[in-house]
Amino acid sequence: MTNSTIRILSIGLVILSACSTTRTVPEGDRLYTGHDINWKQKKKDRPKDMSTLESGMDERVRPSRNRRFLGMPIKLWLYNLGNEPKGKGLNHLLRNKWGEAPVLLSQVRPRRTTQILESYLEDNGYFQVDVEDSIRLQGKKKASLKLTVEPGHRYTIHRVRFDTDTGVISKVIIQTAKETLLKPDDYYSLDRIKDERERIHNNLKEQGFYYFTPDYMLVQVDSTLKGQVDLYVKVKPGTPSTATRQYWMRTVEVFPNYDLTRDSALKAVKGMISAGLKSWIRIRCLSRLYSTARCSCKRIAFTG
Repeated sequence: MTNSTIRILSIGLVILSACSTTRTVPEGDRLYTGHDINWKQKKKDRPKDMSTLESGMDERVRPSRNRRFLGMPIKLWLYNLGNEPKGKGLNHLLRNKWGEAPVLLSQVRPRRTTQILESYLEDNGYFQVDVEDSIRLQGKKKASLKLTVEPGHRYTIHRVRFDTDTGVISKVIIQTAKETLLKPDDYYSLDRIKDERERIHNNLKEQGFYYFTPDYMLVQVDSTLKGQVDLYVKVKPGTPSTATRQYWMRTVEVFPNYDLTRDSALKAVKGMISAGLKSWIRIRCLSRLYSTARCSCKRIAFTG
């Protein structure tokens, strides 16, 4: 970058910075400069995943302040340089293309924000959390949001119990219980519970429960213990019979002399024909439990 370019950029930044960031803030309102979260807990008592929790809280605070580049609200400066556009000229570019309108204090919903943060922390084991909000005035035209978090005790998992129902699907679930993501003494986490439901769902699909979805899994939480929870994992009552029905292969037919080049359906799909494919298998599936259940035939390619 040449010296002349640096000078031009420096002059431009000086001109922009000379423009007040509150020039276009309506009378009776204030420019929102962001939020600050104060975690009321001694540093030595804070959890190891504190940075993750803080990032999660920051992401959930709305609205965000005006964007900054190298610590400067350049887009806000550009917006304030312009006037109300009457056409497609420079003012239109400054206001609608290059610039960014000021984020106002009137757009902030403190109580709604505290509710969102409390819900997020409850999902991470802080069942008695309390979040308080306050507005901090800065000069005549600026303000920020202060959020104070009193987390309380963070609940951990005491034990995990899987449903011991005698049904086929329950037996399959119990067979992989040792692979559970829910471990005793780990912090309670709603996201981890969701991951566990996905794990069970994926395993059931591999075992032939074709119509089962994660929403059919229920994890009940007993938080009456002192600082810990018991988790009960089971299939939801009222789950459709199609979801608890197990499918498997009944007939496999092999056509060793099948000619791929003569299959008109394959010719219509680019890239489907390759020299490595020599044979095709046609599979017909029927239900193990109900002879009326069927799934459509599929062709599976393999190399040989």
